[in-house]
Amino acid sequence: MAPSGLRSPDDTPSPPGGTAPGPATLAGMTGGEGSPGEPPTPEGGGAGGGMTAMLGQALQTVMKMELQMTQLARQFPAAAPPLDSAREGLRQAVNGLRAATRQVMTSPGQPEPPAPTIGG
Repeated sequence: MAPSGLRSPDDTPSPPGGTAPGPATLAGMTGGEGSPGEPPTPEGGGAGGGMTAMLGQALQTVMKMELQMTQLARQFPAAAPPLDSAREGLRQAVNGLRAATRQVMTSPGQPEPPAPTIGG
């Protein structure tokens, strides 16, 4: 038996009812509120709140990735040029996500365009 505080894969708790978690749960997209399939309502709510929360989550993810690229470039100097290039692309993504978040927050009353048709 493993000492307390250490866990092995055999020691992990199984979900109730014996069912495995869905893809959204595994991807970290658990909804804390609302019905299944709805994004969680951000603090403050309001118009555009769901989109703002989604953009904020994407922004945090990209910022973490940018930091990881910096750390990897320091750890692997031979790979620094392509990692720096990737980091620069992530920096542009951060700027774009911030601009999108500002747009959603300053124009909350604008309806979202219809979703594109998928398939043919």
